Amino acid sequence: MEVERMLQALLLAIWAGLCTWDQFGPHLGFRKPLLASVGIGIILGDMKTAIMIRVTMELMWLGVNNIGAYVQPDVISGTIVGADLGIGFFVIEDIVNFLQNQVPWVLSGFSTAGGMMPAVGLAMLLAMMMKKNMRIFLLLGFIMAAFLNVPTVGIALPGGGRATGKSESLVELMGLMPTLFDLCGLSIPEGVEGSSLAQELAGAEKLDRAYLHGEQSRDRDQSNQRIVTERDKYLWFTQTGVEQYFNLDEDPRETRGLIDDPACAEHIAELCGLLIDELEDREEGYVEDGKLVVGRTPVKVLEHPRSAHR
Repeated sequence: MEVERMLQALLLAIWAGLCTWDQFGPHLGFRKPLLASVGIGIILGDMKTAIMIRVTMELMWLGVNNIGAYVQPDVISGTIVGADLGIGFFVIEDIVNFLQNQVPWVLSGFSTAGGMMPAVGLAMLLAMMMKKNMRIFLLLGFIMAAFLNVPTVGIALPGGGRATGKSESLVELMGLMPTLFDLCGLSIPEGVEGSSLAQELAGAEKLDRAYLHGEQSRDRDQSNQRIVTERDKYLWFTQTGVEQYFNLDEDPRETRGLIDDPACAEHIAELCGLLIDELEDREEGYVEDGKLVVGRTPVKVLEHPRSAHR
C-alpha cells in the first residue's frame, strides 16, 4: 500500500510539473482545474470524484487573472492537492464534517481572511501606486477627480489613445500636468509651470527650447542645480560646489564624468553661464557678482519662481 501511494505521489508530482510547464510553454490548457484533474483521476483511479472536484475548482478560479498588483493563487497546486485529498484519503462529505465539527476555527479563519482580502488588495495597489515613478499619476488622478470633477473615463483618456505619438522635445515632470489637462480638453490653471506636449504628440512640431533648468533640494550632498540640453548635462551641487558634466549622446546612463576634460571646458563654461542667468535673482542668493555661491540654504517653495525652461 505504501509503495502504491509513493508511486502515485511521484506520478502526481510529475503531472503537476507538466501542468506547470504548460503554463509557460504550449498553453494547452492543462493548468486549468478542468483538465488538470483528468490526470489526477487517471493516476488515483477515481475519475468520478476527480470530475466533481475539478468542476468545483474550475468555478472557483474561473476568470482569475493577474491584474495590477494582484497575483493569482497557484491553481495547479490547489487542484492537485485538493483532488488528492478528496480521492485518496477522504470523501468530500468527510472533509466538510471534519472541518465543521473537529476544527471549526479553520473555517472561521478562512472567513476572517476572506473579509480581509479587499483591504489587502487595495493595500497592494496602493503600494504599487506609491512607487516613486507612479506618485505623480496618483496625485494628478486625485486632483482631476476630487477638485475638477473629471469622470473616470476622462482621467483614463490620456492613456487611451488621443495622443499616440512620441515626444522628441526636452521634457520634464512639470510638463505632465499641463499635457494631461490639454488631452482631457481642460483649461490649464494659471500659474502652472511646465509646457504641454499634447500638440507635439498629436503630430505638431516639437517644443522650441534649447535647454531645461532643473533642481533638487535634498540632503547636503545631493542638493543641486542643473542645465540639461538634448546632448549633455551640467550639474552644480549647491552645498559642496562640486560640478559634474556628462555627454548624454555617448553616455546616457551618466557613468563617465567629463568635468575635467579640457576638450569640454569651453562648453561647460557656457552651460555654467546659463545656470548663472537662471539663478541670478533667486532669493537664496546663489549668485553674487556673476559667480555661483556655495553653501546657501535651498528654498523649497519660491516666492517668485522663474520659468523652468528657455
